[in-house]
Amino acid sequence: MEQVHSTTSKRKWKQLTEKDRYHLEAYFKAGLKTQEIAERMGYAKRTIDRERTLGLTEQLKPASKDIKTCGDLQKQRVYLADVAQRRHEENSACKGRPLKIGNDHRLVEYIESKSKTRNGLLRLY
Repeated sequence: MEQVHSTTSKRKWKQLTEKDRYHLEAYFKAGLKTQEIAERMGYAKRTIDRERTLGLTEQLKPASKDIKTCGDLQKQRVYLADVAQRRHEENSACKGRPLKIGNDHRLVEYIESKSKTRNGLLRLY
């Protein structure tokens, strides 16, 4: 039996995966524009823009002859997938409500009074 009409709506957005971020890095290095990348990957242009700012980092590269810099190196802002993935994971870790036990000092004291350590192991009594 096949269900033709579904009452659940299809998810309209999705987050980029680590694999997507590496594809994105390759597209940026190839010099594609944001709109082209968005169409190829199936994401909104704004998603690609946000991802670019998430993964931008400064790197030093040898200076070319026509650019005047102090020293032999110049700063260049590039998108790196591993930087973007790390920042995404850091931002994801901060989501959600904080734990209530951290603010309930009486509960913590009660748990500590009922627990004993024996041979390095915690036992509740």
